[in-house]
Amino acid sequence: MWPGGILRLGTNRITANTGPTSPLKGSATTTTPARKDFGRRAASSSWDRNYFSGERGVRIDFISIHEKGNASVSDILEKERAALATVTTRFPSLGSKKCINDEADPLVSWSRPETWRADATYAAMLARLVALKMKNTSSCPAMSNDNGFLSYPPHQFTQRTLAARFQLNHSSPVHSVLVRKPVHAVLGLLSNLGPALLRTRLVGASSTAHLDVIATRHHTGALAVLVVLSNESTWEPGHGAQVTVRLQPSLQNVSWTAFHLDNGVATNPYAVWVRQGCPAYPTRSQLAQMRGAQEPRLVALSAPSLTFPLPSAVLLVACPMEQSLGPVPRGLRVTIVAPGRGILYWTPGRVQPCTMYDVLFASVQNGPRVKLGGPVMFPVFFIDCDEPGPISLPLPFKLL
Repeated sequence: MWPGGILRLGTNRITANTGPTSPLKGSATTTTPARKDFGRRAASSSWDRNYFSGERGVRIDFISIHEKGNASVSDILEKERAALATVTTRFPSLGSKKCINDEADPLVSWSRPETWRADATYAAMLARLVALKMKNTSSCPAMSNDNGFLSYPPHQFTQRTLAARFQLNHSSPVHSVLVRKPVHAVLGLLSNLGPALLRTRLVGASSTAHLDVIATRHHTGALAVLVVLSNESTWEPGHGAQVTVRLQPSLQNVSWTAFHLDNGVATNPYAVWVRQGCPAYPTRSQLAQMRGAQEPRLVALSAPSLTFPLPSAVLLVACPMEQSLGPVPRGLRVTIVAPGRGILYWTPGRVQPCTMYDVLFASVQNGPRVKLGGPVMFPVFFIDCDEPGPISLPLPFKLL
């Protein structure tokens, strides 16, 4: 709080002067007078009372910055270190505050179309940034991305978004549908990492591309190891890596599973769309084909050794063979988007590492059951019905 009034957050520009009673709007760079004045007051004893609670001695709990890259995640870390060094030098008392880069994006301008934003290149960059942050203590330990936008044609896939949006103007009623991009899928892989971080060592890694590893352990004893191969925003077809994971000590009676995410057509909805001729108004069949490539590719392994292309993000999971499946999902619900089109949601039970779901339909309690899709990693499923029939919407749903 400023001594003379409330700190107001509004636009992303500094629009007022920096007097003691002036409102401050939005974010500021490390060189603007408003930021310098804000930091000086936060670090001084003149700002000694919380405006709302009246508590004295309360000032800043954490520092939030916006530092983006130049089509590179390495740039983000360098800018973070520079920003924190500036704060520490000018305001030493703030040097111990926690820091978050809440717009840690590889490139500025969300609407700027870039092909690498459409496929696994962007996904691998985001995963690599997480891996680098876990190793670099001089940068902000926390981060988030500013990619919650809705794309518009003709750049449905190539803007900084988590999903491609298609507005079906020729439908009745007019509505939009989403196709999840690989960058959304890699968030699913990251969410399956465990709470305990394990030490890793890379042996024989090539310097021509960035190979990064995050190894974790779950409370169930399962291991989840994310391997990321990225050359920043560059896609180099024909290049790849062969990776073997060795554990010390070794584990017995475990089963290995891999979840692949790369630019192959099996996990690249953008490539499917391009093959279709980039339709602005995809048919239900075309949407189904694109959505069929939304999920990471599931591969059972006899040993933790595999080859994958550049770029890639691969999650290796080792689970005890006697591990149970855990509680079944609950809370199934449906949202009707348009005639014949709906979205199923459910609440997972106690989630095991990389829990996957098959979606089945049965018109009666005991079946027969028809598989609508899966396996899927996220507890959401899109339903499209071409013509009236037993699976048409709306209809009552329940878990069998």
